[in-house]
Amino acid sequence: MKLRIKGNSLRFRVSRSELDRLVWTGAVEDAVQFGPGREHRMVYALRRDDYAPALAVDYTPSRIMVRIPPAMINRWQNADQVGIAGAIDFGNGEQLSILAEKDFACADGRLEDNLDTFARPNAAASC
Repeated sequence: MKLRIKGNSLRFRVSRSELDRLVWTGAVEDAVQFGPGREHRMVYALRRDDYAPALAVDYTPSRIMVRIPPAMINRWQNADQVGIAGAIDFGNGEQLSILAEKDFACADGRLEDNLDTFARPNAAASC
């Protein structure tokens, strides 16, 4: 899983097997290590939440977890839907935008970069 953070936005790109894991186990996560020891590790995760009415996010200094309602996950997996998008309004004029999308193969990418990706809907376009 890939994570892009830009301003007040989170963008997750999910491979085929990661989306399958999210559907079957209810969670998918990855981590980045910034130094030795678990205290220097940041985990980012997508998790199915049977009680969430919309996208939600939980944050601690070492973990970002986006909670997704099951119906949104099922539509994402079973359709040509590219992703799930939403925003969380903090009530002070600020919001966090969240996008979780399928990771598509790049036409100009190396074979190992395209393993476990989704087929591109518009194969003629470049990445």
